[in-house]
Amino acid sequence: MSESLGSSTEPRPKWRLARAAVRVTGSLNASEFSGVAVPILIACFPLVWMALSRRVFYDDWLNHLWMIGYTGEYFRHHLTFPSVLNTDQAVGVAFPMFYGTLFYPLAGIISALTGAGVAMRVVLVATSWLQTVSVIRLVRAVYPDRSERCVSWCVAAVVSFGTYPLTNLYNRSAITEYVAVSLLVSACSVWLRFIYSGDRPRAWISASSAWLLLVLSAGTHPITALLGSMFFGALLLASFIGSANRLVTARLVVVHAALFAV
Repeated sequence: MSESLGSSTEPRPKWRLARAAVRVTGSLNASEFSGVAVPILIACFPLVWMALSRRVFYDDWLNHLWMIGYTGEYFRHHLTFPSVLNTDQAVGVAFPMFYGTLFYPLAGIISALTGAGVAMRVVLVATSWLQTVSVIRLVRAVYPDRSERCVSWCVAAVVSFGTYPLTNLYNRSAITEYVAVSLLVSACSVWLRFIYSGDRPRAWISASSAWLLLVLSAGTHPITALLGSMFFGALLLASFIGSANRLVTARLVVVHAALFAV
């Protein structure tokens, strides 16, 4: 009898995660909580219209959706990615033929676990959040005063709520272009933060992160990366001209450019 009473007082498993989250948020002060919650709110608010996993928008939304689903199903059965499409209407079609080679495999891995609709939304939310955080950290590097936090939030909101990316997302359903532009903005923000912060002991981390984001952008939508690389190249030149140690900066650029080319 005592054992049954003792077991009845234990929290149910579904409440344990909620209680843990409450303990974590309770340990944060108001400033720390806003530093976590506001970027998430900025990143997710423009995406609220796609909260329902079955909601679709323009015609290309379905095209991206079924290609993500096809890649996910192929990966789930073969643990590799398709090089051609074999369906009732498309037999032996090279895949991908126009878009990059990274977006669909990465989204397909998620799709193999969650389904294509959820996978697409996970990718969009993740890239939007990454862009928001990158812009916020850049603005804070320019304005390090903590009283200027609202400035960084406003700039991040202006970037996230931009008409062009939201048109790509909802009106044109140019999903790969939306993701590629978001990654490109993140890459430029990280590199600009490297220029402003001058944190030399950790410079290679910022440099590697910026180039990795550029690679992901190129692997998602090559045309966007090709055009955006011109602006990224201008940032590289600016970092070299304004660097206190041009030899270190030149090494970072050369090494990562070589890896990017590979």
